Amino acid sequence: MNISNIISKIHTLILIPIAIIITVLFKILHIIHFFKFITIGLIISLIPGKLGMLIRRYWYKFSLEKCGKNLFVDFGGTINYKESEIGDNVFIGLYSEIGLAKIGNDVLISSHVLIGGSKNAHGIKKDKLMRLQEGKNTKIVIGNDVWFGMNAIAFEDVNNGTIVGANSLVNKKFQEYSIIAGISARVIGKRR
Repeated sequence: MNISNIISKIHTLILIPIAIIITVLFKILHIIHFFKFITIGLIISLIPGKLGMLIRRYWYKFSLEKCGKNLFVDFGGTINYKESEIGDNVFIGLYSEIGLAKIGNDVLISSHVLIGGSKNAHGIKKDKLMRLQEGKNTKIVIGNDVWFGMNAIAFEDVNNGTIVGANSLVNKKFQEYSIIAGISARVIGKRR
């Protein structure tokens, strides 16, 4: 084992207790209603480096309805609802935002991706002001083994094995193992 590996392990051993202490403090502040869940998510999204990654991992592990092993939320990434569910081995990239969602296992979410907020989440009646109309937020379901390209937006469920191309808008469902892209997304291929 070389010196850089030893230093890296010592660095991690020092950061883990610090991350846990900070996470517990945020949890207490949330329990006493000092901060909302989403506010804490926004604050911790801006903590850089390995410490930030560990804090985000522990915060979501201890706060979400369900959170699997090996969650990685990169700098600027947030999960906005404590009712969200995250599977094992999920990567959430830079500045990605997860609304109310159930995300399966082995999901890769690139940078600047938006998942959640159903496509009919807000009323549109003309006889009532928009700001006074009620919305209905439904949980978006993302299957296992899914990959979202940069800047993708999902307002609809995404089935197992799907690849969502960069800059795509998903507003309808597709079959498993589809490769989809575009605004609105359409099938451009199948995984083999």
